[in-house]
Amino acid sequence: MQLSDPTVVTSVYQCHVTRTLCISDIDYKRYRPSLLSAAIVAVTRSLIELTPVWPTRLCQLTGYNAYQLEEPFHQLIK
Repeated sequence: MQLSDPTVVTSVYQCHVTRTLCISDIDYKRYRPSLLSAAIVAVTRSLIELTPVWPTRLCQLTGYNAYQLEEPFHQLIK
């Protein structure tokens, strides 16, 4: 795998965000862990320009729609 591989980029970003959340803003504690995890996936997909950012399949797998991800998504990218 190369560093530019989307899987590697996704993994590195998710690790970074998770580590940052553990030691930072208390606002994140108001979200369910599963919702926050889904938002991290959506942000990562957005950053590596995968479209759609939140496809139907991810909605089906997680039980979260794009509207539900909107607030934590924007919190993560601010």
